[in-house]
Amino acid sequence: MAATPDVLAFLRRRELFAELTEAGLARLADAARPLTLVPGQILFCQDETADAAYVIREGTIAVGTVDGSGREVHFADLQAGAVFGEVGLIDGGPRTATATAATRASLLRLPGFVFLDVARTEWGFALALMRDLVAKLRAADTYIEDKSALLLPARLAKFLLAADGPIRLTQAQIAERMGTSREAVNRQLRAFEVEGTVELGRGRVLVTDAERLSNRLGSC
Repeated sequence: MAATPDVLAFLRRRELFAELTEAGLARLADAARPLTLVPGQILFCQDETADAAYVIREGTIAVGTVDGSGREVHFADLQAGAVFGEVGLIDGGPRTATATAATRASLLRLPGFVFLDVARTEWGFALALMRDLVAKLRAADTYIEDKSALLLPARLAKFLLAADGPIRLTQAQIAERMGTSREAVNRQLRAFEVEGTVELGRGRVLVTDAERLSNRLGSC
């Protein structure tokens, strides 16, 4: 089935696909299938067989895994434009994480056999794919470093400061992203509120004094 012009245009604007020839881009676009997820819907689970990559058109996809104790560990919230799910395609291994819709999300599903065939035949795309994977590896290294080196006040401050506007997550969801308990997050958010650096609402956190909150990044 021939791709619609909007799918072609959307893929062309993604940095990962910028080096594709028109023929290669058309192959991916023709194979792409739209997919809509509702909040909380699981797209794929850790350890499943990887059979496709995905591109987010709208919405947010939460990516995480389960550690040895059975606790959920959140890695990232992927936004519109992100390409994900390609790792298992490249190495032939299972999914390394679970992907869940954090909001209503619109995606494009790129079948694995087409994705890999285009990568084999288009060196520019293969190189862009390697750069993208290295960037994700660096981000994972930073996440691990922060989690091991920073205590909760600094980690939570860094998380809050990275947001563009109000954070519309429950304290339980924030705790999942911090790798700690909801109670610990609640205590620290209340402390931030008392010192005047954040404003708390139902399912909402707003940074009100970014400069003072940033001082927490260098503290214990």
